[in-house]
Amino acid sequence: MNRLRAALLGAGLGLLATAPVPPPAAAADVVTSVATVPGVHDISPDHHGTVYVTDPARHRILAVRDGAATVFADQIADPAGLAVDGHDNVYVGTGYGRILRFTPDGARTIFAVGKGAVLAVAIDPAGNVYWAETNTVWKATPDGHATRFAQAPRPAALAADGAGNVFVATATQVLAITAAGTRAPVATGRTQALALDADGTLYASDGCAVRRLPAGPPPAVCAGALAVADGVLYYADARTGQIGRVGPAATPEPSAAPSPSTARAAAAPVPRSGDGPGAGVAAALLVGVALLAAAGGTVAHHRRTG
Repeated sequence: MNRLRAALLGAGLGLLATAPVPPPAAAADVVTSVATVPGVHDISPDHHGTVYVTDPARHRILAVRDGAATVFADQIADPAGLAVDGHDNVYVGTGYGRILRFTPDGARTIFAVGKGAVLAVAIDPAGNVYWAETNTVWKATPDGHATRFAQAPRPAALAADGAGNVFVATATQVLAITAAGTRAPVATGRTQALALDADGTLYASDGCAVRRLPAGPPPAVCAGALAVADGVLYYADARTGQIGRVGPAATPEPSAAPSPSTARAAAAPVPRSGDGPGAGVAAALLVGVALLAAAGGTVAHHRRTG
């Protein structure tokens, strides 16, 4: 090791040893409040900044944008699981076993009919729709042809990837189930909500605390519902009604005017909440990491994921 390399490595280690700062991976987490909407059960964003939420108590779906909520669809029997596909069509499961599909302008059709109350809905990148009933996970192709995908005891949440794998949260664990039926546990403990990023990161919430799986620093939010779109994690806090996002700072884009026939003002405007606390990293740590990188060193962060 030459003198320059030794000096850089020593300086980097000295800064890391003396600077009491958060783990470097937390620097990517920017938590931003989107709105406050009481009574949210599930959440799913589209690709243009609109966040859809189910409001079971009032039998409706709300569309949240620019801090305000409008009624996207109503007169829905016990809306539960919610998901948005790659074309921004909105799917919702009902307490009577129906999967409804809404186009972005609110046109409603019955996509599929199940055997019992729908508990959760997920869509994979190919547009296949999965939904969970009491002990069964169903799969429907984009044209609505449904087949039984797997048996699972009381599935509470679903997430699907582009390789045909479905993650199912039961009362005691999260299972990864392949299209061939092979299953393996990926996490233990009570899980109420799941969301899967395109890079394979799985987010799991027990109703408040959120974990990154297989590993990583937990987002500093309390979430009863989770969803991912375009690399950004969205969450809803069932206790406070706060809806927020975890990821890069949002880039504003022009709002599309809602269809007059389907988007009506909600009972009361929903004010925008103040921005939530972002996760920062002290300058000393950044310098230390830069010095280590220049010296060819590595930094590893480990955390308990159970």
